[in-house]
Amino acid sequence: PDDVAALFAATFADYGIPFDSGHTLSLAHSPTVATLLRAWRLPLDGFPFSGVGELLRSGFFRPQWSDVRKDPDLPLRAEGLLRTLGRPSGKQSFLAAVEQRVVAPLAPLEDEGGDRPRRERIEALAGHCRPFLREFFGLWDDDPKPTSAAKWVERLRAFASAFGLVDDTALSLFWAECESWATADAPALKLKRLTLELFTDALERIAADTPGPTGEGKVNAVRLLSPEDARHVPSDALVVVDLGEGSFPDSAGPSSLLSDFDRRTLQSDLLPTAETRLDRAVALFADLLARPTTHVLLSRQAVDEAGGEWLPSSLLTEWEARHPDWPAPVRQKMAVEGYAEGPAYSAAERRTQAARSLRVNEHSDISDGGLSPDLLATLGRASEMAAKRFQSSSFTEFDGRLSHPNAVNRVKQLLLPAKPVSPSSLETYVDCPFRYWLEKVLKVEPLDEPSDEIEFTRRGQAVHRALSRFHQDVNAGRDEADLAGYVTHATAEYGERSGTPLGRVLWDLEGKRLARSMKKYAGQTEKYRGEWEKAKAIPQPSRFEQAFGSKGEVAVPPLIIDVGGVSVSIAGTVDRVDVVELDGERGYVVVDYKTGRGAKYTSPDVMNLNALQLPLYALALERTVFADRPSRPLAMVYWMPSDGGAKFALPSKGKTSWLTDDMTWPKFREELETRIASLVANAREGLFPLAPRKDDCTATCPFGPTCRIAQSRSVTKVNGVT
Repeated sequence: PDDVAALFAATFADYGIPFDSGHTLSLAHSPTVATLLRAWRLPLDGFPFSGVGELLRSGFFRPQWSDVRKDPDLPLRAEGLLRTLGRPSGKQSFLAAVEQRVVAPLAPLEDEGGDRPRRERIEALAGHCRPFLREFFGLWDDDPKPTSAAKWVERLRAFASAFGLVDDTALSLFWAECESWATADAPALKLKRLTLELFTDALERIAADTPGPTGEGKVNAVRLLSPEDARHVPSDALVVVDLGEGSFPDSAGPSSLLSDFDRRTLQSDLLPTAETRLDRAVALFADLLARPTTHVLLSRQAVDEAGGEWLPSSLLTEWEARHPDWPAPVRQKMAVEGYAEGPAYSAAERRTQAARSLRVNEHSDISDGGLSPDLLATLGRASEMAAKRFQSSSFTEFDGRLSHPNAVNRVKQLLLPAKPVSPSSLETYVDCPFRYWLEKVLKVEPLDEPSDEIEFTRRGQAVHRALSRFHQDVNAGRDEADLAGYVTHATAEYGERSGTPLGRVLWDLEGKRLARSMKKYAGQTEKYRGEWEKAKAIPQPSRFEQAFGSKGEVAVPPLIIDVGGVSVSIAGTVDRVDVVELDGERGYVVVDYKTGRGAKYTSPDVMNLNALQLPLYALALERTVFADRPSRPLAMVYWMPSDGGAKFALPSKGKTSWLTDDMTWPKFREELETRIASLVANAREGLFPLAPRKDDCTATCPFGPTCRIAQSRSVTKVNGVT
């Protein structure tokens, strides 16, 4: 098969060994032809983002448009824009989303003010990419509605030219076959109308059935042959592959269509038994092994995909039984095993052996391996990197500690005291400094493909918005306020922004599900109030989505922490603040809504200052929002509306004990400020060690697939970040 031949060809090419598969790969395996067919089929597939994005990233897409000549990266910018817009498919859907961002961008919801810089960047990018995307999707607009196949081929040629495909040998062969088909074969179909789908199917059949360009004849090449053909070909060396269970040979043979009577009456040589077939297979095997003059290698897969033992073929078992002096088999898990010990047969093996020599002895002389000076220098640097990563007890520049002065200075500029940081970003630094480096400093974002699925972050935002509106209306005296209605309205707002019918349906279903879960909220509120009623002081929900330090909001300054010469500016938004008047001061409870399970939000994490959001919110309220008079926090609460309701994080003992205890908070506040100053000081010095706080960090981290923690977890290092 073509795919097997292609695999063998690529493998032998790595070793510079001539290879003859015995047949020529079809035009469908030509990158140019395959790209053209994928692009042409996009309308039939509904313009999925995966296909559109693949073409925009493709090196074969080389349009000679003026805007692309001015900005060669424009196709990549357009792909990033479409990814950001979140539309999963549809040419009109993509263009409508771009148009909306440019002409009539949706007004932000009340809790989206902090997202303004990102929103403005997207709108500017949409304006820059709009002309290009119109022209790009216009490639498929010129439907000739032809009555002849020749017109369709002419249309395809114009499409390829506008796409920027450069004719190579394979594409020239493809055009010749298309012309031949259009003039000779297509009219025989006697179709009243050759539709786009029928024409596309015909193109794919032409590409699959037409042999690709043939190379010059190979002399003394490795040949890929069937066992029946190989038995007649003399050779110096023979490799028999796929000698595993159920593979070569199939000693069972085809199922017989004869009855038992026929089977008994026919002679055995006309209807061979399984034993006879095995004897003939062994004879074929013997003929094969008699051909090579120097080497024989028999190969089979030892285990299946699940790791279970895979038996050898019946032929191989029989052969070993008849030849007890046959050499014992050698097992290896990967093809690269033995690179370091045996002779190097390829450049890859020489590089591997040189790298291994450096790992064993960093002073090894690897200059006699025929490698270039640049490669030798690279291997030397790689050896140094491995030594510092896996043999050093301290974090180095190779596992998260910046050392170059320019890099450290750049980080300091990004983390200036006047630039606010968020409590959630500081929690990220505590959980994993290296993730903070990727996510908050480098601004790396996961390349998730757009879909109609409900994003958990938007689900949480919808719940937050619904609860905020509900409590505000209750405080305004609207007794008819129904929380379920607020939830369905908040989810419908996201449904309207999804831009696809399926997205609107999914958000509608999500709204109904959340509305049902919100039925618990009334009981959760009564239980929460009951804790305060016992203490004869009931904080009332008073402030919602209370922002501090954010641009464009009501003038509430950021929280400033200044300890030991380290100044930090912090901005954020508190979901809810409950207030009660005490003797001579104001008491308040910080409430942070969480739409997940409550098990991951624990009081010890807050006490140990690993979870920083609630404490920083409490400090910000004291220093900024309530700075007009003496105020202090009475509690910090996680609230899971769809789970267990209010969960007191602090005080850790006695949920309302801070009503009478006004000494614990000042001490805790001092520890908090010291902790924040230390974290930010470390970040400004370029300390981003690969030292996650949790062992299962990759389960939820979006950077798990690219993180090196799986390699480095066994290396004990001093964190250096406190």
